[in-house]
Amino acid sequence: MSFLWFLSNYRNPVTEALALGITEFGYQIIPIVFLAVIFWCFDKKTAYKAGFAFCISGLIVHGIIKIFVRIPRPWILDKDFTPVKKALKAATGFSFPSGHSQAATSIFGSFFTSCKIKWMKILCLIIPLLVGLSRMFLGVHTPKDVLCGIGMGVLSIVLVEYAYPYLEKGIGMKALLLPLICMVASVIGVIEGYYFFSKGIIDYINVKDCFQCVGASIGFCLGYYLETKRIHFQMPKSVSQGTIRVLVGLIILVALKVGLKLVTGENPFIACFSNLVLTFFITAGYPYLFEKIFKNRNGNAYEK
Repeated sequence: MSFLWFLSNYRNPVTEALALGITEFGYQIIPIVFLAVIFWCFDKKTAYKAGFAFCISGLIVHGIIKIFVRIPRPWILDKDFTPVKKALKAATGFSFPSGHSQAATSIFGSFFTSCKIKWMKILCLIIPLLVGLSRMFLGVHTPKDVLCGIGMGVLSIVLVEYAYPYLEKGIGMKALLLPLICMVASVIGVIEGYYFFSKGIIDYINVKDCFQCVGASIGFCLGYYLETKRIHFQMPKSVSQGTIRVLVGLIILVALKVGLKLVTGENPFIACFSNLVLTFFITAGYPYLFEKIFKNRNGNAYEK
C-alpha cells in the first residue's frame, strides 16, 4: 500500500485523465477491437495466438484465481486510502490478480513476439507496463496484483508460442493442448464460480466476470475450429476493402454487444452466452459473412 500512497501524491486532473486513458488499453473495448482488426485485415495467425493467450490467462485470472483467493481491493484493505472515483466503474470483482494487466499483456505481448516493425514492437512492450502502472496510480490495484496479472499474461504467451505450431499443423496429442486447457479451465471456472455464488460467498459481479471469460473462450475456440476447417477467409485486397470490412464489422459487433446487454439480466449463464456470441462472431460469424456472402456478390473482392 505504501507505493499506492506514494503515487497518490501525484494525482491531479491531468494525470488522472491520462491514467484513465491508458488503463482502457487493458479493458474490454480497445484490446478486443485491436484483436478483431488484426484478425480481419492483417494477420490471422498472430491474432489467433493472441486470442488463445488472452483466453487462457483470462480463465486462470478471472475463472480460477480471483474467486478462489478473494483478495479485496486496496481501499478495502486500507480504509483511509481513496482510489480515483472514475476508475471504480471498471474495477469490478476482487483485486488479485489484475485483469487489466493480464489482458494487456496477453494481447499486446503476443503481438510483441510476432511484430517485425521496431517502433510497433516497442509500443506493444510498453503498453502492458503502462496499463499496470495506471492501475496502481488510480488506486484500484496493488503492485502484487499487477505483477501477477502481467506474469499470467507472459506465461500464457510462452505456452501459446510452444503449443500453437502443433495445433496449426495438427501434430499428435500436443495439437489438442491449447483447446484442452481452455476446456478444463472453463469447466473449473463454471463449477467453482457457480458453487461460490450459490453459497453466497461471492456476489454476481464476481461470478459474471468468471462466466464471461468462460463464454469468450468457448466462442473463440469454436470460431477457431470453424474458420480454420471450413471458412478459410482471405485478407482484403486493398486498403478500401479493409476499411469497409472493419467499419461494417465493428458496427455489427457494437450492435450485438448492446443488444445482448439488454437481455443479460443478472444470470451468469446468460452473461457467458453473451460473450460466447461476441467472440464467435469475431472469429467465425463475420468472416463467414464477408467470405461467403459478400464475395458471392463481388467475386474478385478478395484474393484467393
